[in-house]
Amino acid sequence: MSDGVRNLDVSRLGLLEDYSHMSVRQARALVRSARSYQEAIWIADTDPRQAWLRLVTAVETIAQLQPKAPEEERLREVYPDMAEQILSCGNPELVEWFTRKIADREAAQSRFLKFLKDFGPPRPPRRPKSASEKQDWRQLHKQLRNIYQARSDDLHKGSPIPKEMCQAPYVSSRGIAAEVTFSPSGGKARLRLHIFEYIVRYAILSWCHSVGNR
Repeated sequence: MSDGVRNLDVSRLGLLEDYSHMSVRQARALVRSARSYQEAIWIADTDPRQAWLRLVTAVETIAQLQPKAPEEERLREVYPDMAEQILSCGNPELVEWFTRKIADREAAQSRFLKFLKDFGPPRPPRRPKSASEKQDWRQLHKQLRNIYQARSDDLHKGSPIPKEMCQAPYVSSRGIAAEVTFSPSGGKARLRLHIFEYIVRYAILSWCHSVGNR
């Protein structure tokens, strides 16, 4: 028996079975998501900014699987008050433009957050002792929203991922890295890259398992 077969981790074979239960669309999204995740891990040490962008893409690729509702419904979902004013103009081209250029961007963020809420992990098993180094899990939704906004600002406004999010974390003598970082101006806590990676990896694997058990 070869070393490769002898050392095979059979606990991961369930992922292959989950994959076999996916639709073509789901399988394609998983492969693309896995490639984005893989690239993020490869470059995390040398280019953490790009690693952030790719990890968000890994989530978004699967989160966008939900079929899109008609434009009027999407507009009402994101901007219920404004939707009535736009629809009352009786201009289908305006409705289409506003929905695709503005409302859909907000909807994409909502799907990103919902995916991580539905499939995200519990707190890590090993955590820092200091409260200032721990992520407040009750504030995770806000943290994830900030991450998505930082990614959008990087891609669409040319404002790079904040520098403090790209720095190597402090590691204690127990080998546990700080979960959050703070801006030099004393701003709010931001997640460290390795914690976001933990959340993304767990969520994608949980989604795979949920699909395989339907």
